[in-house]
Amino acid sequence: MASSSASQGNGNALRLVALLLCVMFIVDQAAAAVVPVGGNTGWMLGNKFSKLSIKSKDQLLFKYPANVHDVVQVSGADYKSCNANGQTRRSGYDQISLGPGTYYFICGVSDHCKQGMKVTVTVS
Repeated sequence: MASSSASQGNGNALRLVALLLCVMFIVDQAAAAVVPVGGNTGWMLGNKFSKLSIKSKDQLLFKYPANVHDVVQVSGADYKSCNANGQTRRSGYDQISLGPGTYYFICGVSDHCKQGMKVTVTVS
């Protein structure tokens, strides 16, 4: 009878550990956020963009009229010179996940980048 009681105790402990892992996963996922670049008005000329800090579980959201703007991920040098030499997105609703590091995004349309339509994103 003692071994049955011991195995039942081990089973309860395993269930408790599994439950705690599930709760930790749910809390971790709930802590992730979707961060709209440009706030409620989105990725548009006239918004003030410069630096944005997010966590690695967060996602960036670029919302914009696809027939007017785009989003180009560029190097630091291309960011400074507004050279749209990188991966271009044109959907108008681009949700992007990034790992830790620093990333640079510009609008590659016309002179939009030179008008300030660019952002540096630091992911921790």
